[in-house]
Amino acid sequence: MKRITQAAAAALVTVSTGVPAALAATPGSTAPASGTSSAASTATAVPSAESAAASASQWMWQKQATKMPDWTAIATFAATGKRQANAALDAEVSGLSTSTDAARFILGALAAGEDPHQTKAGDVVAKLARAQITSGEDAGKFADNLDGTGTDLINAQAWAIIALEDAGGVSYNRAAAAQWLLAHQNEDGGFGYSSQYSSSDADDTASALVALSSLGYTADNPAVAKAIAFLKTQQADDGGFVNGGTTSNADSTGVVVDALVSLGIHPQSWAKPGGTPLSALLSFFDPASGGFRYDNTGGTYSGVSGYSTRDALIGLGALQSGRSVYQRLHWQHFTWLNSYWAAIYRAGGAWDHGQWKSWAQLRAMAVAGSYVWLLTPDWQAVVKAHGKWVVSGGHKVWVPWSEQLAEQALRDSFGLDTVHLNLL
Repeated sequence: MKRITQAAAAALVTVSTGVPAALAATPGSTAPASGTSSAASTATAVPSAESAAASASQWMWQKQATKMPDWTAIATFAATGKRQANAALDAEVSGLSTSTDAARFILGALAAGEDPHQTKAGDVVAKLARAQITSGEDAGKFADNLDGTGTDLINAQAWAIIALEDAGGVSYNRAAAAQWLLAHQNEDGGFGYSSQYSSSDADDTASALVALSSLGYTADNPAVAKAIAFLKTQQADDGGFVNGGTTSNADSTGVVVDALVSLGIHPQSWAKPGGTPLSALLSFFDPASGGFRYDNTGGTYSGVSGYSTRDALIGLGALQSGRSVYQRLHWQHFTWLNSYWAAIYRAGGAWDHGQWKSWAQLRAMAVAGSYVWLLTPDWQAVVKAHGKWVVSGGHKVWVPWSEQLAEQALRDSFGLDTVHLNLL
């Protein structure tokens, strides 16, 4: 895969004023395998979300980087905002055969800072887009397999939409894709794994909601509201979420939290007498290993695994950043600098009030200035005014436009992962 160079990335992470001054590896779809780690009793000391996320991210890289390189990249990016290349992910591209394989690879590549449009196996994004059925009763469906066969898997539809929206740079029939997905919503508001075994579950409902959110559906849409109501019925007394039964687990809790955040719903507002989604997630943390247990029952499948740790990290990342990991992975292609900033880029920097500032110092201002229309309206106004009034010590103080303000504008406009935006 083509990796974005440091120089190109540098050209993209700062913004300024435009003028001088399947899934066997789908979140929650597979119960964690026994034997990855023995089940442990719930720790008495509750860890902080930050420390648990740091430990679990390290555990994923140590234990799962070669077994599930795509999900390791996604989960650790969700929790840390860092993109790390992984040779095992590059090797995986040659064996993709299903739509969920392709979707998982695309998302993993984005999380690793790679371009899934350019791999040794070709453009994986285009391959997935070509799997969409264009006519007949299943028009709009992404075939279960990349060879165009299979129309059963509902979760394949959701993950194909998520991956294509995040990767960008490809055309497909979005309206038909959404229509097929919504046509397979159950009467109770939830979504199932497949059209043949369609009983609703929290995990697949969560992925369907993330897909719909990526297509612009909001929480007040009737179908979305119905799915949210279904998720309410899947919340356990401890604040976590179940996948059948009454016992919460890390997989369901993590992916539901991420889905709620994608719709602008704060999961902590869904408190129960026994806890919140966050307290439930942290209850699954296993300090002995650094990973997350599937649940706290002590049963055969209760131990620490890659899947449960992955989904816990995805949930923690959403709670900490305020955005779904799939919103944060959305590929930002900033391919242009206006003439003013292009000249400064070529010169390697510029003089500012008698002080030389390198391109690395000015890049945030350059991106903000070149793409000012993509900033939030408030920040567009700040750029145009060359600064903003702030209250300091009870007094209004004028703060001129600067690298610090530009970086804040980028974070507010594009999320916490602005540092990873890439200029090709």
